[in-house]
Amino acid sequence: MAVGALTDTQNVPLLFQQKVLLNVRYWQKFVDDKRGDVAAFDRKREQIVNAITFGLAQAEAWPEASNLFKDYAPHLERRGFWKDWAELLERAIAAASQANDTGTALNLTIQLARLATGQGNFDLAIDYYQQVIRQAGQAGNRYQQARAYSNLGYLYAQQANWVGAETMCRCALGIFEKLDSAHGRAHTENHLGLLYFEHTEWEKARQHLERACTIWESMGDLYGLHFGQINLGLLCNEIKKPDQALTYLENAQRLTEEIKADVAQGKVFIEMGVAYRLKGEPARAEAYAGRAEQIFRRFSNLRVLSVVWNNLGLACLDQGKWAEARQYFETVQKTQRQLKNRNGELRSRVYLVEYELARGNWRQASEQVRQLETLIDPQQNPRLAHYLQSVLAQYQHELARAA
Repeated sequence: MAVGALTDTQNVPLLFQQKVLLNVRYWQKFVDDKRGDVAAFDRKREQIVNAITFGLAQAEAWPEASNLFKDYAPHLERRGFWKDWAELLERAIAAASQANDTGTALNLTIQLARLATGQGNFDLAIDYYQQVIRQAGQAGNRYQQARAYSNLGYLYAQQANWVGAETMCRCALGIFEKLDSAHGRAHTENHLGLLYFEHTEWEKARQHLERACTIWESMGDLYGLHFGQINLGLLCNEIKKPDQALTYLENAQRLTEEIKADVAQGKVFIEMGVAYRLKGEPARAEAYAGRAEQIFRRFSNLRVLSVVWNNLGLACLDQGKWAEARQYFETVQKTQRQLKNRNGELRSRVYLVEYELARGNWRQASEQVRQLETLIDPQQNPRLAHYLQSVLAQYQHELARAA
């Protein structure tokens, strides 16, 4: 009896490993069978996440647990379940390193960088991409290296590192063309479009964004295409063509509903609100900004929420809701200082000028305009400088007329 009990005890780890592996296989079949069924993926999220978690902890289950995570991770990203996504990414990278699976580890680190970008932590995302570039170079993995170059180019553009941004994107594009990777070319064309957008080269931006959309459409890549449509809508709003913007944004909204991408839908609502304000429909602008706020509060993304609050403040301003408008603008200023986001703070100060002008507070408005004039730096952020110069010229005209 004693020998039998000892044998049973020795078999416990093996039985547990087998149970974990069977569980991973069960949920892999579920994911395969229910692919595209977002409601089913939502309902069973806890069980699938648990299956992946236990599978990643067992060396024997690593290949199959890794595949299950790869297939389910896009759902976590698009639906905004970022806490689950982050925890599984950390576990999966550790398991991939232990299994000497360099290719998977690189891909997962790029996902970590994307997560950091989505949360507004650009410095951390840059660190991850630089890590991928080094490791992919050592492993001779040109595809993952090019992906990191392309995404790093986007982040450099957000930080006004124009030379670095263009260098990274052009390098990525060259590699993707040699590898004949349509997916890589589309994303890099999109990043180049956003680079030229930030640099106020509107026509170049449009050409690259349209190229990206053409590639995504030819591939049947709805997820990529919705990015391109949002960005074209953003461009049209920036150059004050709201009707064209709404055409792109309505396309993007249909796509986000089809692929169930909540985060992207929030971005669509932001730009729809901007377009309706440009069209002189502040109540609709406020409604869309409010829908965006509901989405982004779930993710506690203060960078994006600041944009939403500014838009809500402007919509309230247009409707004469003075106290609400001022509260939104002051909240954004405080938040941007906490984030150390100088460009965001400058934009919120512009909106406070609009508030003072709308209230007829000429002296306060004039003083704020003088302060803003000293802070414009075209080298640091051409798009922001272009915007500031145009609105300040308009404000000076209004102040001169009032005087």
